[in-house]
Formats: sequence, C-alpha cells, structure tokens
Amino acid sequence: MLALGRRRPLRARHDRPSDPTCKLVCALGFVLLVSVARSPSFVAVAGAAFLVVLAFQPAGRIARTLSGAAPAAGFTAIILLPYALSAGPARPAFLVLKVLLSTGAVALVASTTEWASLSGAVRRLRVPALFVMILDVTLRFVALLGEVALEMLQAVRLRSVGHNRHKSASLGGVAGSLYLRSRELAEELHAAMVCRGFTGDYHSPGRLALRRHDAILGAGLAVMTVALLVWPSVP
Repeated sequence: MLALGRRRPLRARHDRPSDPTCKLVCALGFVLLVSVARSPSFVAVAGAAFLVVLAFQPAGRIARTLSGAAPAAGFTAIILLPYALSAGPARPAFLVLKVLLSTGAVALVASTTEWASLSGAVRRLRVPALFVMILDVTLRFVALLGEVALEMLQAVRLRSVGHNRHKSASLGGVAGSLYLRSRELAEELHAAMVCRGFTGDYHSPGRLALRRHDAILGAGLAVMTVALLVWPSVP
C-alpha cells in the first residue's frame, strides 16, 4: 500500500531537454551575419556578444569550443600571411576574426547538442531527409574509418624492424584494406537499417519547446540583424 501510494517526484520544467532548433537557427544566422558584414566595428560587437554567451558556459565547454575554433583561425592566418606582409595586417586580421567567430559558434552548438537531437532539428527546418542521412552517415563513418586507418598504420610501423626503405610500398595495401573495410561497414549498416525498418525518413520532434535562453538568443540575433542593416560605417 505504501508503495502504491508513493508519487514519483515531478520533473522540474527547467530540467527538460531544450529544443536545439532555436539554437541551430541562431548559430546559422550568426555565422551568416558575420560572413556578410563588411564593417570591422560590427564584427567586433559580434565578437563581444559571442564572448558574453561563452562566458556563461562551463570551463570545459569553453576549452572545447576554443580548441575547435583556434585551428581554423590559425590555418586562415597562415594562408593570409603573405597578403598581410604586403598590404598590412588590418584586412587579414578582420578575416581571421570572422573565421574564429564562425567556427566558434558552430563548435559551441556541437559541444552543447547531441547529434541525434541536432539531426531532428535540421529535419524540422525542412531540410531533405536524404541530405540529413548522408551527413549523419558521413560524420559517423569518417571517425570510424579514421580509427581503422590509424590502427593499420600502427600495425605496419610495429612490423617494420629497423630502417625499412620500402615502408611506403605498404600504403597501397593499407588503402585497399581500408576500402574493403568501408564496403563491409556499408553493407552492415544497410542490413541494420533494413532489419530495423528504416524507411529513409527522419522524423522531427512533435512540438517546439522554447526556453528563456532561446528567447534571449533570438532577440540578440534580431538586434544584430537590424544593426547590420543600419550600421553607419558599412560601405
């Protein structure tokens, strides 16, 4: 009787998982605004807004976001280094800041959202299911095949005793084995999809659930859009 009379504790409203659709839209809108902006002052304001959002994140998430955005910005700086030496550092620094903010926004969304819910949010935006499936399968198998390739290269390295001048000849065998392994994984994936009744369609979540931080992000994106349209220093 006591067990039957117990009531399960109600789940707090703020503990429910947030819908990533608004987060995804705001991130894509932020990247678009930063990409089309031609005013350094506007990009600086966008960077300040990004830092404000980043300041409310845990330390580990901040480190993952910056570690994902810094290599892209560094690679862009290396490419633009000859132009910076000939024409000055102002324009290259402006482009590097754009790349840093764009990749940082994408990395922040990726670090705060599971891929399963993110694919559902993409499907809610009326993206074709075929594109979502290709992106989903590609992201999963790139990481998996990368691990397989590293294991094969490590095996080749361990079996090469001393100084082997013909070590590069085994790369063709590694590439062929990797290709055969990818075919096996593709067949296994197809068989698993058929057994589970996958029809090629991704179903989006039923109802859009917005939270307070989603409204704040949407309002901030709207303010940035208006600011970009009326910014006085835009040529």
